[in-house]
Parts: sequence; C-alpha cells; structure tokens
Amino acid sequence: MKRTGRMISLNFRDAPLDQVLGFYAELTGRTVIKAPGLNATITLRGQTRLTEEEAKQAIETVLAMHNITMVPLGDKFLKVVQAAAVRQEGIPTQIELPEVAFPEVDRLISQIVELKYVDFKEIQPIIQGLMHGYGKIQALERTNALLITDTANNLQRILEIIEYLDRPMIPKMETRIYELRYAEAGKVAAKLQELIQESQQKPTPQPQVRRPVTPPGVIRPSVTRAVQAQVTSAELAERGIIRGKVKMVSDDRTNILIIISPPENFAFFDKIVSVLDRPVEPEIVVKVVKLEYANAEEIASILNEFIGAAKAEKEARGVAAAEAEKPVLTRAQALEEYISKQAQRALQRATEAEKAAIGRLSPSTKILADKRTNALLLMGRRSDIAALENIVAKLDVMLPQVLIEAVIMEVGLSDEVQSGIDWLQRSMTVYNEERLGPRGGITIRHPVLSFGGAFGEGPFLDASKIARDTGMGAGLTYYTTFFDLNLDAVIHLVQRSANARILQTPVILTTDNTEAKIIVGEERPVVTSTSITDAGMQTSQYEYRNIGINLTVTPRINPQKFVVLEINQQADDFLETVKIDENEVPVIIKREMSAEIAVANRETVVLGGLVNRSRRRTESKIPILGDIPLLGALFRDRGSVSNRRELMVLITPYVLSTPEELKEETRRLHRASLAHTTDWYRGWSASELAKIPPAELRRMRKEQRRKHKLQLRMRLDSSQATNRIATATVSSTASTGSAPRVTIVSPADLAAETNFAPRKTGADPAGEEIVPR
Repeated sequence: MKRTGRMISLNFRDAPLDQVLGFYAELTGRTVIKAPGLNATITLRGQTRLTEEEAKQAIETVLAMHNITMVPLGDKFLKVVQAAAVRQEGIPTQIELPEVAFPEVDRLISQIVELKYVDFKEIQPIIQGLMHGYGKIQALERTNALLITDTANNLQRILEIIEYLDRPMIPKMETRIYELRYAEAGKVAAKLQELIQESQQKPTPQPQVRRPVTPPGVIRPSVTRAVQAQVTSAELAERGIIRGKVKMVSDDRTNILIIISPPENFAFFDKIVSVLDRPVEPEIVVKVVKLEYANAEEIASILNEFIGAAKAEKEARGVAAAEAEKPVLTRAQALEEYISKQAQRALQRATEAEKAAIGRLSPSTKILADKRTNALLLMGRRSDIAALENIVAKLDVMLPQVLIEAVIMEVGLSDEVQSGIDWLQRSMTVYNEERLGPRGGITIRHPVLSFGGAFGEGPFLDASKIARDTGMGAGLTYYTTFFDLNLDAVIHLVQRSANARILQTPVILTTDNTEAKIIVGEERPVVTSTSITDAGMQTSQYEYRNIGINLTVTPRINPQKFVVLEINQQADDFLETVKIDENEVPVIIKREMSAEIAVANRETVVLGGLVNRSRRRTESKIPILGDIPLLGALFRDRGSVSNRRELMVLITPYVLSTPEELKEETRRLHRASLAHTTDWYRGWSASELAKIPPAELRRMRKEQRRKHKLQLRMRLDSSQATNRIATATVSSTASTGSAPRVTIVSPADLAAETNFAPRKTGADPAGEEIVPR
C-alpha cells in the first residue's frame, strides 16, 4: 500500500486478514478487535489511487464479500465479527427512518420499518428475496413493522421498495419476482420497458360491450365502464396492451426481476419473460472440420476468396444504394439514359436472389487450415458455419481417377544398295624378279625403287593384303592387283537393309484436374564448352541432358466420364555423334507433342504422328572413262539409299471412379506384364498380387488334403450307418411276414445327399477325392 498525501493506492494480493485490518485501523484511527477464529485471505488491487473514504468503502466491501463485518464500539474501537453473528454483538438499531439515503457501503445496519398501509405479511416475502445470505428480517406483529438487518447499500434499496409498496391501495397492485436463469435481469427489464412505452403510446381501445335489449317495462341497471374494463383487461394484456402503472426493478447481483403491476398485465409479462429467459448459444462459434479427400490449404484459399467476394458485393451494393438516393433525372439527362438506368436497376434486383448466399456471410467469418491434420478451422456465426459446411461437403469428395496409357510406336526402314569398281593407282615401282625352286618354277618380285611415291617402311601391300586388313564389310567383294600396271582393283556389290521397331507404353495414374508427370530415361553428359589452360591442358564443361520419355498430363473428367486431357509429351534419343573442335557432340532426336484433346472413357485416339520418307542416289566415276558406253561401268560406282520412318502416338484414358475399378485395372496390368513371373512373394509385402511362398502353399495344400480325407471318412461312416439301418429294416420285415423292401442307393445319390461330390485330383490322376461342393 502506498499513501501519498490524501490519496491511497491499494494493492493486497493474498494478504492475511490481520494485515488488512491493520491498514483499516490506520485509516479510521480506531482500534480493531477481531473475533477469535476469524481468518480470511484478501485480494484487493486498485487500478487508481483512492481517497481515504473510498479506500474505507473498498475494504468494507471486500470484507462483506467474505461475510465479515465491523461493529462500532464507542468512538475508539471496532469489533470485527462474522456477519451472521452481528446481532449478538450489539449492533445499533435505528428506529426512525433516515432523512437522507444511507451511504453506499457494505456496513451492516439494523432498521425498524413501520408499515402504514400494507400488512407486514405481504411485504416480508418480497423483502426476503432481496436480502443477502447473512441478512435477517424479523416481523413485529404488534406494531405491523419489520426489523431488517443488512448492508447499508442493500438496505437503501429495500427501503425504496417498501416505500413504493406501502401506499394506499386505491388500485389493486400485484408484485411478482422473476428469478432469471439465462438472461440478464437488466437487459430483460430494458426490453420490457420498451414494450411498455410502445404499448402506452398507442391509444387504448375502449371495450365495446353490447347492451342487452330491454323489453318494455323492464328496468336494467347500467353497466359501468369499470365493469367493462374488468371484463376485457385480460384480453387487452394478451394483445400486448398494458393497463395502469408498472414499476420494474432489476437486481444484477441476484439476477432477479421485480415487477409491480395490475394483475391483468402479468399474463403478458409471463409470456415475454419466458421467451427472453432461454438458453442462448454463443453468437460466434469455432468448429473443426476434418477433410477426407481434399487439401485443407486449397479449400481454405477457395473459401477465403469466397468471403472476399461477399465483402466486395456488399460494398458494391452500398455504393449502388447511395447512387440510387440521388435525383433520378435532371433536366440535362436524356430520356434514353433514364430508361437504361431503370433497366439496369431492375436487372440488379433480379440477381439479388442468386447472390443472397454470398451476402449472408458476415465479415467476422474466419477460415484457417491446419496442414498437420488436414482440417479446417471455421469461426463465425452459426448460420455462416452451416453455409460453409455445406460448401465444404460438396468440395470434399473423392475425385475420380484416370489411368492414362500412351503408346509410342516408331518404325524405321532403311535399304541401301552399292555396286561398282574402285581403282587404285600405285606409284611406279621397280621390281626385282627372283626365281626359286629346283627348276626355277616360282617367280617372286621384290619392290626395289618407287617413283611418284615413297618407299614403304613396311612390307608392300597388295590387294589381298588390303582385303585382309581393311575388312570392307558384308556383300560380294573381289580384290585384284595388276603388277605390271601398278593398279589395284576392288570390285564390290553390297546391299544393306535395316528395320527397327520401337514400342514404348508409359502408363500414369492421377486424379481429376491434377497434373501428373512420368519420366523414363537417363541423364547423359553433353559437352557445352572447351577451354585451354595456361599449361596447355584442355578442359571441357558439360551438362547433363535428360534423354528418354517425358509425359506430363492434366485430366479433367465430367460426370459422363468424358476426359479432357492437356498433354505434353517428349521422346528424345541419341542418333549419332559428330566431332566439333575435337569434341564428340551427340546429335539428339527430339520428338515433342503438346495438345489438348477430349476423349471418351476407354477410347483410343491418335495424339499425333509423323511419316518421313527419303531416297538418295549417289554415283562416283573416273572422268571420261566412266562415260564410255558399256565399258564405262568398269570405271563407275553407284549407290542408292532409301529411308522410311513412321511415328505414331496413341492415348487411351481409363476412368476409375471406385476402388474396385482401380483394383481390377491393377490386376489387368499385372497379368499383362512380366511382373507375375518375378519372385515376388508375400511376407514383407501384403499385396494381393504377390505370390504365396512355396512353403506356405505346401502347407495349405496339405491342410486341404487333410480336410478332404476327414470328409471322406465322414461319408464312409454315414454310408455304413445307412447300411445298418437297411439291414435292421429287412429283419423287421421278415419277422412280420411282409415282403422286404430294399432301396439301393448309388454313390452319386449318396454324394448328393451328403453334399459331397467326387473330383479328380492333381496328385493322383486315377484317384478320386470327396470335396464339398
């Protein structure tokens, strides 16, 4: 506690009672005497500085909240006791009513109130409901008075009510106390006051009572207005017409409403209070909506845009309404402009019904997305939450899936024919002939000197040596050498054919309106630049290029399973390499298709294709000699190359709306591929497509055979029992002398009766087992 001049700052936090009483004693200058066993923990924190009187009042109020009161004892002492025992402590009792109002403090006071016009029995129940729990009221029957003990603040309100009630009973008044459970007494009283003012401002209709027809000679007493009003007052109150004066008092602490009014008005008051005093759910609520299929962030973005559109629409309507309040037509306006504006306003009114759903959303609506739980947090009015939940339910649906199959077929045909004679003129060479053998039958020539050429450091090469070393390829090739003329001739006839067929089938699965991508290929290094260092070393820079199939597709599926596909497909491949600046640079064949197509479910369409045909003829010859008729063929070389390449891309979508369709399509692709031949067994994998392990399969077959044997034994036991019954029947018939009746049952009939049937088994082709049907 801080005390600066005459201003005091209170700050008690879980303070013991003795500390608070000590501070109160310093304020009052009196000695405080505390009753034995009286303890409490006080918390009192002032937001502003107070005067000494305000500080006293605050301390007395907080003590009263703990059922503790102070009783003055002379001028120098204060007795601190429990509020329930204050009367036994000699609290002073005031007999005369004070001329001024009691101070607004929570100090206990005893007051005797003498009633002049009302009996104490009528007032006591009313006052009892207004008193604190530690307050007391005692009736003094002889003097028609009440002894009331309560706080000065509450006692002042009780005296005001008694003063209002203790009046001459000219009109009959009734007092009712309404204990409200849900509504606030002050707000209900304000609503009733508004209704009373509106009712009393309207002219009160006079009751119309039909006067009975009086026969001649009969005198009837006249009906007074008071009697007429008494007959119809209840009906007027039912229609909301309040008669007479109404006094209304609300107590926020006890949340009760006291109404003093003529009895005929209470039918209306009871109805209104019952309507207002009902449990009301909070206006703003928070709800968590967990999504099953949709993405929470995407849905939240859509709904927030939806709310933003609603705000913009409201602002636009406000601007339009402001413009509508302006003068419709001025002298400068033409008649056509006026008619056009009127038509636009009519159109705007026609579309209001369609936009009402947007306008109902309040600006306080908030939508957040929880990425971890994939849920939406909706905050707003209940009507807004219901509208948003309806929209979310329509958006959070399982989207159909589509399996897209792309077939890339490429066929390449190549045919090459080459024929002719190639001549090789050697340098002029001097040979040394040598005859070997006993008779000189073998002549060998050794090169000695060469003109127009050079000596070969290695052995001399002839045509046969060329044929062995060069390897001219397949076909018909003949080599010969004319030593006398120093000429080599190569006669060749070659035909080459190359056929290539490439089939690629990428398959990808995606949901409606979701982009999917599949890349099948490899990354190869491609030299981009070459540099030489100061030391003379050559350095190459390269980058990796994706070579293969790249398929990107975005499907849109309508309810009729018609699919609109946005497709981008690339199929790159290496053709050959070329040398650029001593670097091997690859030549890449690039095939790319981008299209947007529409195709029905399980229908195949052509996305695109290419047919390329080329034919090339070549001829090389020796000038002049190659042009000689007939003989010129010896000095010519001809060739022809024919190429044909065809490329076609086919697209087939398979719309899968249910999990069953997806499973069936998966099984179909599994059966059609080589995956079913791989050693993929169940164990780590629990897939239905995985094979059963051999050991498990043997165990299952063994268990099946055991069950079959058990069923066969049961069948045999049943057959033996049937034979015993038949034998007993024959014996009985013989004893009675009648002809025996024997029914022969075939094994097939017996199997049908016992619901077993024979079948061939794989283990023993000649054997039969009885298995259940």
